Amino acid sequence: MIQGIGNKILKRLLQNNINNVNQLASVEVKELQEILPNISPQMIEKLIFNARLYLERAIIIKQPFSLPKPQDVIYFDLESTTEPPRKVFLATYATLKDLYSVFEERNEPKKLVTKTQIFFDTHPQKFLMSSSGNSWDYHALINTFKKEKMDHSMISNRIHIDLFNELKESIVSPVGLGIKNLSKFLGFTGFDKLKEKDKRINGYVVAKIYESGKYSKNKKELIIRYNQLDVEALRFIHLSLIMLLNQRPRGKVYLSDFSTPKTI
Repeated sequence: MIQGIGNKILKRLLQNNINNVNQLASVEVKELQEILPNISPQMIEKLIFNARLYLERAIIIKQPFSLPKPQDVIYFDLESTTEPPRKVFLATYATLKDLYSVFEERNEPKKLVTKTQIFFDTHPQKFLMSSSGNSWDYHALINTFKKEKMDHSMISNRIHIDLFNELKESIVSPVGLGIKNLSKFLGFTGFDKLKEKDKRINGYVVAKIYESGKYSKNKKELIIRYNQLDVEALRFIHLSLIMLLNQRPRGKVYLSDFSTPKTI
């Protein structure tokens, strides 16, 4: 969960009896360099720093930044096939009060764009928010409308915010800026409610289930719930950051000083 630790680094740490975050936080830089000789000194220091920040349950706000009011935002996330041309088959949209998902079966052409249009027509929020780092969801949604030769102005006329891009220059998080890790670090518990065997599901797995064309009602409900959790987590991050920024716009912020935001 600590940013910078992938499978190879984790394996080396475990081989050298560094089995938890506490041990990583207390190791000396020189010792860790001997364990990870192919890692730069700057990265070694960052790993230790992130581990200590994680134990403090803190993030660092490097510079003040602004985000829209939550009541003015539609949060959304898409799932698509992996092979080009990629087809968007699942979308979830949320406001502070609503959560709405559209799953398009292969025999339901235009269902996703039609239902999306209805949702947007009845929700006048000015901002759209996703979090991919490259605004993929936003562009994929517009392109889906274009492919169906349908008007996409209800999307393109709103202001899109890629939260990952907004945060990457402004905050330091010991777990990175990915939706799942950051939301859990901030206190979101939605992913913990999944069954143990379902907790490893990700966008690639979801796409492969859909592409197979063979999925039960329970499996379909699982991939919809996975997509919903991503959107709920995104909303939770936004609410948390608004709360933190309102009280401490710069510097180290200890999460224990703040209460968890309430969501639907």
